Amino acid sequence: MAVEDPAAWKAYIRKLEAASGVTVTRYADLVSALDKRHLAFHEAGSRLSDHGIEKPFAVLLPESALDAALARLFRGEAVGETEAAGIKTAVMLDVGRMNAKRGWTMQLHMGAIRNLSSRMVSSFGPDTGFDAIGDDHMAKPLALFLDTLDREGSLPKTILYDINPASNEVLG
Repeated sequence: MAVEDPAAWKAYIRKLEAASGVTVTRYADLVSALDKRHLAFHEAGSRLSDHGIEKPFAVLLPESALDAALARLFRGEAVGETEAAGIKTAVMLDVGRMNAKRGWTMQLHMGAIRNLSSRMVSSFGPDTGFDAIGDDHMAKPLALFLDTLDREGSLPKTILYDINPASNEVLG
C-alpha cells in the first residue's frame, strides 16, 4: 500500500515474492501473491484482516492502468495521486474478496495521521503508535468501496471505526 514511496513499495514486493513464490510484474501477479499469503494465514488459523488507513479511497481503474502504474513503481518512479488511490482501492477490493471467500472479517480503522515522529519511526518502525486524529470526508468513498464488494456478493463481515469519535455517526 505504500505506493507513495516506490523504493519501500518495491522492497515489500520483493519480500512478498519470496514468501509467496510468485514473481510480480503485473497487477494480476500481485493479487496472486497476496492470495497465496492470505491462504497461508488462513491455514494458520487467521480469520481477521486489519487495515489502518488515513481515509477511505475509491478510485476504480482498469487493470491496464494498474499494470502501467506498477511498471512505473518497479522503475522507481512516482505515481500520481489518482494512480496511488487506484492501486490502493484495487488491492483493498481484492483483499475484501479474499476475506469474503474465506469467511474472514475485515477491519478498517480510519482517521489516523501516521508516523508523526521521525525519531520514533526510526527507533520502532512505521505505524507503531505515533499517530494523531485525522479529519477527512469519508462517507462517499467508503460507501463506494463497500458497495463495490457488496454488489459482487463479496462483502465480508466488516468492522468500521474511526479514531475521531466525531466521525462515528457517519460510519453508523
